[in-house]
Amino acid sequence: MTRNRVLIATGILLYLCFTIVTLPARVVLPRVLPDTMTLDGIEGSVWSGTAQSLRSGRLSATDIQWDFRLLRLFRLQLAYFVELQIPGGFARGVVALQPGSVALSNVSAGMPVAELARLIAPMNLRGQASIEIASARIVEQWPTRLDAVIRLGNIELNQASEIALGDFQLVFDPADANAEEIVGKVSDLDALLDVDGRVKLLPERGYEVDLRVLPADAERERFDRMLRLVPKDEDGRYQLSLSGSL
Repeated sequence: MTRNRVLIATGILLYLCFTIVTLPARVVLPRVLPDTMTLDGIEGSVWSGTAQSLRSGRLSATDIQWDFRLLRLFRLQLAYFVELQIPGGFARGVVALQPGSVALSNVSAGMPVAELARLIAPMNLRGQASIEIASARIVEQWPTRLDAVIRLGNIELNQASEIALGDFQLVFDPADANAEEIVGKVSDLDALLDVDGRVKLLPERGYEVDLRVLPADAERERFDRMLRLVPKDEDGRYQLSLSGSL
């Protein structure tokens, strides 16, 4: 008897979900999106559709497309494969809607480093950023869990003259996080600078960056002039710190 009730309840829930996703997207989405997010030029249904543009805070995107992931219904999830264009780049991946949160998985994105820096802290940097998010949980537009790798390639610092810095990466491993903060490790890959450091994502949309930087011997004099006001540790590494909120 109990088993039959479970099957009936599951069937009703699946039917309701199917009914919802076939509704016109222009009717449903404006009612369920956060107040801070706007979606314009909506076409199609909740099942499969497009939108011309999206804006949320500093983030903007165009040419948005979504397709419902039917098999996720058996996990009682409303999940979509989403593709969109961001300034100078792209993003694609699976977005699952959950009570009080959004889950991301298998996300790939690429954009100019200058665009990424604009979202965080404006800096005169050039290069290309690639982002791979294996999984993430977003609550009130801020990550509470993050398993991701961000690679910065062909980075150039545009100061008085252009300086080719090389390639770097930032790795967020859930094993390094705790209840209060998400921690990412920064390292150099093939670079002019030996870099070691951490990036922390804090509650209330805060962040802290703490880096130890050692230039190659051939560039030590030039960086000493550029960073003459930056403190060094006992090993001669520059200590760079940055904090703020997004």
